[in-house]
Amino acid sequence: MHVSDDEVLHRTGMPAPTTLLRMKRLSYLGSLLTIGPSAHWGLLNRDQAWLDLVRDDLQWLWDQLSNTCKLGNPFDHTARWIEVIQHHRGYWRRLLRRAREHSILVASRRFLCTQAHLQIRSLLQDFGLWKKQKSTAFLPSTADTFFGCMQCGVSCRSFAGEGAHMNRKHGLFHPVRSLFQGSQCGACLKEYFSHGKLKAHLIRADACRQQLLGRKLCLPPAPGHGSAQDVAQLASWDGRLPPTQAAGPRQALVPPKDFEIDHLELFETASLKIVELTEDALPDFEDDLRQLIQALPISWTSCVRTLRSLLEALHHAELEHSSHFIELIEHRIVRLMDPSTWPFSPCREQGMGSQETLEQLEDEFRQMRPLNEAHSIPRPCSRERVFLDVFSGRRREGDLQFFLEQLFDQLCPDGSVLCVVSLDLVIDQHWGDVRRTDTQNFWLQGARAGWVCGALCGPPCETWSQARFVTNQAGSERGPRPLRDREELWGFSSLSLREAQQVATGNELLLFSVFLLITLACVGGFGVLEHPQEPEEPSRPSIWRLALMQMLARLNGVEFIDLAQGLLGAFSPKPTRLLALNLPGLRRELRAHQIASELPKRSAIGKAENGTWKTSPLKEYPPAMNRALAVSFCQWFRDHPARTDAGMDPDFFQRCCTMICRVFGTEIGPDYGG
Repeated sequence: MHVSDDEVLHRTGMPAPTTLLRMKRLSYLGSLLTIGPSAHWGLLNRDQAWLDLVRDDLQWLWDQLSNTCKLGNPFDHTARWIEVIQHHRGYWRRLLRRAREHSILVASRRFLCTQAHLQIRSLLQDFGLWKKQKSTAFLPSTADTFFGCMQCGVSCRSFAGEGAHMNRKHGLFHPVRSLFQGSQCGACLKEYFSHGKLKAHLIRADACRQQLLGRKLCLPPAPGHGSAQDVAQLASWDGRLPPTQAAGPRQALVPPKDFEIDHLELFETASLKIVELTEDALPDFEDDLRQLIQALPISWTSCVRTLRSLLEALHHAELEHSSHFIELIEHRIVRLMDPSTWPFSPCREQGMGSQETLEQLEDEFRQMRPLNEAHSIPRPCSRERVFLDVFSGRRREGDLQFFLEQLFDQLCPDGSVLCVVSLDLVIDQHWGDVRRTDTQNFWLQGARAGWVCGALCGPPCETWSQARFVTNQAGSERGPRPLRDREELWGFSSLSLREAQQVATGNELLLFSVFLLITLACVGGFGVLEHPQEPEEPSRPSIWRLALMQMLARLNGVEFIDLAQGLLGAFSPKPTRLLALNLPGLRRELRAHQIASELPKRSAIGKAENGTWKTSPLKEYPPAMNRALAVSFCQWFRDHPARTDAGMDPDFFQRCCTMICRVFGTEIGPDYGG
């Protein structure tokens, strides 16, 4: 399996090898300080390389513990650390274990954020919405320096090795070997003394090759470079003369002719697939073409040349497809010309170690401008309408599902069936846990296939909450401290283990929500993502300051709606921002459902009388807001009537039906269930 080191460490939950070496050196340092003068300090102090490593290890240890340890920087408070190491061995070992576990959590968090950006970029590229195709557009130097056999799935070190493999394994030879029999060029009459040198001349000399092809020569293939006859010719020549020009009459010039498409069968079959290609079959076009290439005895060099010819023909062909559809086809052909997309390519393994960093990806997302083309053809909707209420929480009277089921039959009298899926851990421990990879893939595949019409996502905001920055709380109990800021939006680099897990959970749930919304945007669905408004203080964290959210705001059909839930019935103002996808009437409905003319004066800072945080009830939207959302969603269903020719996978729909909750809950779950 071609997986990166970061993915291996994430999936196994193990520390990096460098971390293990750091732990061993620090543990050994503790042993040396414990035994005291009997250690060979004079010899150790002369090992400057080892001392530099230990200093770097101590700095790494402090980087992991600086936000949770009161010992101070070991370079500024060396005596304090030495005392701990010498006289508090158990505490020292706990510090090392905590640093080890923290480094694992931070590395895993960073890997998940990086992978999410890569997957979102790949999704947008697949649907032709990513203009800057940096990752998949092949570099000519990369494509032209890779060699191999597509049918056997093997790579070769050189072009000569590729040709030798194709000759010995598949009986294929270079076509110029059918243009000569001796060692003299029949066009320019130059003597090369060996078959191999004459073959090299005809490959590079276009004029001579085109003249011989114009004469329609078709001779038995001469021995190639490295054959017994070619070796004997080279031995007899022994470099005594350079290529010598012969004298004599030359044949009359004929209209020049060159070799045609490298692999005619691949070119014709692929061209026919493009002509017959439909929008429904486009997602499988690349896999079909890849299977076709692997079924043919064709070299990598010949394959790339044929695909280039196919792209050139595609530019000038008069097809019935739209320009946007042709761009999607070109994008998939270009991916096939990238060596790193083939499993037997060494470029794939080399690329694992040079994966783009999270900072590079975020810079790319900030600069990216999506190709915003509205869906000219409305998406087909089946009779079964699946809606995902992500992080729905407990069922209650006046929630979103309550109003959706109440209004759907009134506003959508077309006989379709509404299925509101409550996607939450309190509903299903497996299919409601979107931190699981199989659960994520299941729901995202349903959205990409068009079976999911829309979604409401309210990812937890406790790690982003502005209440963490309030210091003048009533009472002696200290509130939870900030876990992010503007410079470290994905979480501080030094946290307690529980805080690091809480930040990682918040990141994963947010990334799933964004991935789901982008998938719905690609297939023409609808959705809403809810989170607190962007704070006025420039140093405070907010998801709206992420490069990912800034890119999402530039997609077609996306708008930001700022509101105060206090005007809709919440007990505090709670300024909120909604990211609405393909819901042009949502702003109007939210204004129509306001039940208060002034914002409430109550605050949601601190704890209530029952000991719970006052922010916990704000996780549940007020009924007026739920009804406004339900009306807007039903309007989308009404504008997209069901079609009899659109079907849904019965297993997927059966799973959705099991996720419909009818039992009202009595308690609000905790903010963090880790």
